[in-house]
Amino acid sequence: MTRVELHTLETVSAASRPVLERVIDASPGVGTLNLWAAMAEAPATLDAYMAIRESIEAHATFDPALRSAIALAAAAATGGTYSTAINRRIAARAGQSPEQIEAVRSATVDDPRLRSLLEVAREAAADRGVIADATWGAAIDAGWTTAELVEVFAIVALTWFVDGFAAFAQVPLDAPPRELTGAGTRST
Repeated sequence: MTRVELHTLETVSAASRPVLERVIDASPGVGTLNLWAAMAEAPATLDAYMAIRESIEAHATFDPALRSAIALAAAAATGGTYSTAINRRIAARAGQSPEQIEAVRSATVDDPRLRSLLEVAREAAADRGVIADATWGAAIDAGWTTAELVEVFAIVALTWFVDGFAAFAQVPLDAPPRELTGAGTRST
């Protein structure tokens, strides 16, 4: 049971309503996720979430499939139930097969270059941003730029925000995880 009300456009405060509308508009066909409905209790929280998300989308150098893989790797590293479920669905919508999604989640990606990037995300997510020099160096040696590695951090931060809030407010999943594999294209 959630600790806060799951708001709709009809029940949300006047201060949160424009932010909730912006979130819903930014995710066509998704409806109102429980995460957003709970964050709408405080406009500062929902707006902070959207600020990170919009910044990633406005400045991303990674395509949606890679962004979703980074977020899924980060969520898997922290055991984040909410963002793992949502990012599975985002990855599927971005064209990833169930096998590719599972490989990212379980850290068994075959591509060494991609694996090196996802390892940066995993370590950063699991250890509050701390990454071993060897992990950083392996990603640089694989051809990733420092700017790309810094961009990974923003995606990891969004994943922390989502799972931190979901745990804080006890936000229930919107549907059983197996049902979350067919909609959405944006980072959580």
